[in-house]
Amino acid sequence: MKNRLFKRIILAIILASFSFPVLLQTANVFAEDESVCTVYASPEEQEAILNALPAELREAAIPGSVTPQYFFYIYKASKDEGYRKGDEIVLSRVSPAGGGYSYVVSMENISYHNKMLDSGAVECQVKNGVIKVIGPWWNEDPELKVTLNYADYAEDIRVLAGRDEIIDPRYVRLVHVISVGWCFYINDGTDEFFYRFDDLWFGTIDVTHGTRILRVGEDLERAAREVKEHLERERKIQAGEIESGGSSSLDVEPAVVEFHPATGDTSDIEAYLGVKIDSFKTHFPEAFKAPVVWPYFVAGGAAVAAAAAVAVVLIVKKRRARASGEAPAEPAV
Repeated sequence: MKNRLFKRIILAIILASFSFPVLLQTANVFAEDESVCTVYASPEEQEAILNALPAELREAAIPGSVTPQYFFYIYKASKDEGYRKGDEIVLSRVSPAGGGYSYVVSMENISYHNKMLDSGAVECQVKNGVIKVIGPWWNEDPELKVTLNYADYAEDIRVLAGRDEIIDPRYVRLVHVISVGWCFYINDGTDEFFYRFDDLWFGTIDVTHGTRILRVGEDLERAAREVKEHLERERKIQAGEIESGGSSSLDVEPAVVEFHPATGDTSDIEAYLGVKIDSFKTHFPEAFKAPVVWPYFVAGGAAVAAAAAVAVVLIVKKRRARASGEAPAEPAV
């Protein structure tokens, strides 16, 4: 009888110890496909995002342009930590504000709320399968094109990076670099750099000073120092410790660098970049999954199994106490 009880206890503990590794292995299944993703979303992601848009915006969306957005800090004020030369670039898949996943869509020839717009963009935030549409954004100046479509910048990136060919979209990610703005992060084994292209958000810092290219290493470390100084200066101004205006080491005359426009029709992403949208892999499969019960159940199963083991021990003690005429002590609450 004692041997059978002991075996049950051991079995419960073994089952509990295996619950968490199974969950971790399941969660990492999608990581193997990351290397074959492109800068763009998969057909499944694109369909989900486009279906969430109002009809007038969906009709204006450039086919295939739905782009997952990653996040990166070159300097994090809350921890007073900045990028140092030699640090690995690790992009966050979720937004630091709210923990959701983000996609952006580029659009053209938009008719929206009695406005006719040549170009614009919209962001969709996804969490637990719920999609929230933010935007659209546009510029009242028709000369300024609002786009986050990699195809629109691929030629400029090629020239500024000194390449003979457009960089394959497999090696490109759209990244919101906190305090700096929207960038494309390029890492193809030959070079690793950020290409900064946006001025859509207030409070962003042009750490490239007009050159648009920020190489990983000394350039990025210098940029982290600039962001730190800028944030510290803003904090002191808000606190009344210093007055706004005046000179700063950030006051650098920006370079005037010519923009190199696309050499073809970028609204046809497949033809322009030589890719097939059907082959794009999924970036954030977990974004569209509603909360499920089984991971909690399995994780909770470990606690249940442990509790069962304790219950068995208490039963054994109680039987022994009865045999000796004593009552067991009550368990602590």
